[in-house]
Amino acid sequence: MHVLLLVTVVVGLSAVYLWSRPPEVPPVEEPEAKSVNVTLGIITYDPVATPHFDYIANRALVDVNAYAASKGYPYRFDFLSRNTANISLEMEKGVVDLSREEGVKIFLGFDSTEYMCASLSYAIHNHLILIGAPLIHHDSSALPGDVMFRVGPNLRQIDKVVASLAETMKLESALVIYRGLSWGDGIYFALSEAIGEDRVRNIRYDPKTTDYKMVIDLATSEYASLVEKYGAEHTAVIIEGTEIDELVQEAASRGELLSSQWIVLEESTDPYNIEAKLPFLPLGVTNVPLYSVQMEQLLDNGIFAELQVSYASTNPPDGDALSLIDASFRDSIWIACLSVMEANSTDAEVLKGVIPGVANEYTGASGNVFLDVNGDRSVGYGVHRFETGSWVKVGEYDAATGVVVLEK
Repeated sequence: MHVLLLVTVVVGLSAVYLWSRPPEVPPVEEPEAKSVNVTLGIITYDPVATPHFDYIANRALVDVNAYAASKGYPYRFDFLSRNTANISLEMEKGVVDLSREEGVKIFLGFDSTEYMCASLSYAIHNHLILIGAPLIHHDSSALPGDVMFRVGPNLRQIDKVVASLAETMKLESALVIYRGLSWGDGIYFALSEAIGEDRVRNIRYDPKTTDYKMVIDLATSEYASLVEKYGAEHTAVIIEGTEIDELVQEAASRGELLSSQWIVLEESTDPYNIEAKLPFLPLGVTNVPLYSVQMEQLLDNGIFAELQVSYASTNPPDGDALSLIDASFRDSIWIACLSVMEANSTDAEVLKGVIPGVANEYTGASGNVFLDVNGDRSVGYGVHRFETGSWVKVGEYDAATGVVVLEK
């Protein structure tokens, strides 16, 4: 009787357990993360830049996608390119076509600053991001908080460098001699603002002139009036242009112009350009305090060197070589893709808040990328002085502070 009762209890309890036990659920297999494809739009104008950009984009995106996969990001990047043969008639066409037909939201390249600025209004209204690599920037389009970022160094930044150098040297007046182009105008206006409009005189000569004697005749007269008022020790002669050698040799023959310090400036400040050199100077002026400024050299940049070698190995050796604009374009690809991964979004409103921070932490083929509050890149410059037959670095311009500091 006891045995029967025990069996009944055990069977009953087992039935209750089986009835109340939750059913076994097979393990849930996590769905494989889907890859998110992001297509970048590459916009070019210069027919020389187009094959460069396509080659660089192909090569860079292989590395970007490998990086994304290694970090577990779901994004996979590719690109479509558009070349606009006639910039005056088709300013926005490449951007409009790719955004409407292909759904592209991020645009890179823009070897022409005019093309990039012309696309800005459309980009703002259609929530697109523009990250370009032009080397000449328009100050009028340098606006904080918009969707345009220019990672190519601004060669017109030399205006600020020279103005800061003048303030650091405590100049009270300056005579600027330059060929009549906007490059020299910018230097003249920046100096006028830094020192005072009435303290800066300019000799703006025709770019086609070959009569440098007449140019220096005018300069000598203007210089004499400045020295009489402010003193030779507080005055500088600033010579800018592509005819540096001719101007300096003519000026050196005038004893009146040898009593002040000189600042000589080459128009080319591209550190990847073989012509980007500190000016050649005749021996006749070596007794004058001579200064010059140049964008910091990037020739030892291993990333750019490797890119240059790889490009040369796949293209005919016809003298075609990559430049600073190509290096900047390569870096713009990485900055765009890293920003998408960081933001986990391709939305322009989100990305425009992320891109500056990513860029400012990034170092690539064009060196350290530093974007100012307008989304424009600033770079460092070296200040050099001519000593014992060669140029010696004696200071530098800090892009972050906008100030020239000379060694003591």
